[in-house]
Amino acid sequence: MNLPKNIESLGKIISFGFGPDVLKGFIPAYLGKISLDSAIEYITSGKDLLANVSENDWIVLKKVAKAAKLEISYSHIMHELEETRPDLWSIILSTPGGPEWLNRQIYYCREKLDIK
Repeated sequence: MNLPKNIESLGKIISFGFGPDVLKGFIPAYLGKISLDSAIEYITSGKDLLANVSENDWIVLKKVAKAAKLEISYSHIMHELEETRPDLWSIILSTPGGPEWLNRQIYYCREKLDIK
């Protein structure tokens, strides 16, 4: 899975003060690229959503996240999904292990971005 093509524009977005709002959608953006069946498969098999992000992409994202003083949390992501993708929000909540799976994705993302 590749980063969105407009990732280069995030620097400009951050410079105008919109970074945190854009980046809180990072995980929902990746979730938005998979079908509901795939979401269930990811959850039930424990597959990592962000496993295919390259180290170079993580380096770029880490710089962006640091500049934005980004906060990535379960509640922020679930709120974003509830508003933008209620179908995925429902799948995560209703699939056994869904919330725990999402928390693992968030932990991995925070670790890669060096967010405490």
